[in-house]
Formats: sequence, C-alpha cells, structure tokens
Amino acid sequence: MAEYAVSPDSFLLLSGVKGSGKLFWENGQSSFTSGDHCLLPATLGGFQVTGELDLIVTSL
Repeated sequence: MAEYAVSPDSFLLLSGVKGSGKLFWENGQSSFTSGDHCLLPATLGGFQVTGELDLIVTSL
C-alpha cells in the first residue's frame, strides 16, 4: 500500500501503466487497472493505492 496526499494548490492525474489495484479515499474507493486515468481534485486530501499497480502520477 502507498499513501499520497493531493496538494490544495493543484490536482493529480493518475495513469495506470501496468497491473491493477484500488484507490481508497475518505468516503470512497475505485478499482484501477492499466490504461485507466483518474483526475483527483485538489480538495481530495489523502488517498491510498493498493495492489500490484504501476502508476504515473502527474501534478500541475
């Protein structure tokens, strides 16, 4: 499991490169696999990633 935090000044774009896993945040969760993309808003705060998943994490 890896833990991340979204900065209140920016958003994150997650891109699945290889494998599969799940994203967990305060009030929800979502499956994630290679080829998936997810835009996480600046207001999200912290989240966790589980599974065997290689991600590219981009912030702007």
